[in-house]
This record gives sequence, C-alpha cells and structure tokens, in this order.
Amino acid sequence: MRIDMDTCEEILITITRNKTRSLLTAFGVFWGIFMLVALIGGGQGLEDMMKKNFEGFATNSGFLVSQRTGEASKGCRKGRGW
Repeated sequence: MRIDMDTCEEILITITRNKTRSLLTAFGVFWGIFMLVALIGGGQGLEDMMKKNFEGFATNSGFLVSQRTGEASKGCRKGRGW
C-alpha cells in the first residue's frame, strides 16, 4: 500500500482539526489493547495457579460417589444406594 504526500497531508489536517475525536480514538485503542493484555495475563496466571495448587493432588487415588437408582430392577427396590 502506497501513501502519497496528499494522503499524508489530509490525515494530518484531519487529526489537527478534530483533536478531541483523535484523542478519544487513540485512548480507545490504547484501552482496548491494555484490557486484552490484562485479561489474557490474568487468565494465564489463574490457570498456572490452579495447576500449581492441584499438582500432586490425590496421586494414585480414586474417588467413589454414592448414587441412588432411579428404577427397580431384578427384585431390588427403587431408590437404593449403590
């Protein structure tokens, strides 16, 4: 993409005439990039913290969860625990 002198001049004139709009646009771009970096960094930090906290947790272990049956089957009543 080639930008000639007329285009550069037009851009500079527009920026100087609309200072408030240019400032708000620049601030919006800055804020968006800042928030993106902050959220990605925070998410990565949270993920690393969770991995560190659960590292080695219950190694070589199993978990059992008690449940109740929903139907009677083969002479056993409904709602029994297994």
